Amino acid sequence: MNALVIKSIVREKIMELGLKVKIVESGRKFYEVANSLGWHPSKLSHIIHGAMRPSIEEKAMIAKELGVEVIEVFPKKREEL
Repeated sequence: MNALVIKSIVREKIMELGLKVKIVESGRKFYEVANSLGWHPSKLSHIIHGAMRPSIEEKAMIAKELGVEVIEVFPKKREEL
């Protein structure tokens, strides 16, 4: 694997872990968060596991629902590495 592929994988894992941690810290189940957002739980699951990339608006919705800043859940592309 080249360095760009590795950085991409690391970035996805950071995002996945950050979102999972914030959901756990909220004291809610992921499906409860999904329901509060008006989403099917599979949509949030796909975002958590990197199968789907959320839009800017979806990132803001998730952060607001969890009571955190967007940057806490979705680090910026270049700066988090």
